[in-house]
Amino acid sequence: MLQQPLQIDRLRNAVTIGAAFLMGFIDTYTLTQFSNVFASAQIGNMVTFGIMLASGQAANAFLNALSLSGYFLGTLYGDRLLSRLKLTGHHRLRVFLAIQAFILLYLACFQHILRIPVKIFILAVLSGHALTTYQSFAATPVNVGLMTGNLQKVMNNLYRVLFRRDTDARDDLLHVLGVLVFFMMGAGISMLVIQWNPSAILWISFSLAAVFLLRLYRPDYG
Repeated sequence: MLQQPLQIDRLRNAVTIGAAFLMGFIDTYTLTQFSNVFASAQIGNMVTFGIMLASGQAANAFLNALSLSGYFLGTLYGDRLLSRLKLTGHHRLRVFLAIQAFILLYLACFQHILRIPVKIFILAVLSGHALTTYQSFAATPVNVGLMTGNLQKVMNNLYRVLFRRDTDARDDLLHVLGVLVFFMMGAGISMLVIQWNPSAILWISFSLAAVFLLRLYRPDYG
């Protein structure tokens, strides 16, 4: 059973870092393949939506708006589902990862048949739902999909470390930096994969979700 605080902390850290990596991985895919659309970085969609609309590119602006609406729907659905599930943290995470893995498998199998707006909408819904679930499970102030907020946390914690010698701030600083690094690693590795074979992105994303799901079925996780 997953009882030890150290085990719980390690699992939460792994969830946060894994989610950040996957967000960077998928965002790079949607950004490069679907005309500057983000699946999770909704601030980017807001900026791009304004630019596309003002420059007369209504079709591209529609894709950004579609991603925004899907993300918000996923967040609302995630909150509702979490409130209804009568499960503890890691059991709840198992359910979500199973759903995530199934949806990513579906997208990977039918990516050459599905229309671009459909893929964008599904990935955005999944991102909104994922961030809600990960945030609830990890119980962390770090937002794996909002890197501008995380950069602010870095600077705040850095100030507290340098000028107040705050040890708690040091731990928070290292944690947030780790999230930022893995987000950028996900984005960079995604770009390398896209240059090799863009179709592999969704298959790799499914594989990562499946591996993490299987790890949650280890005997010491209950």
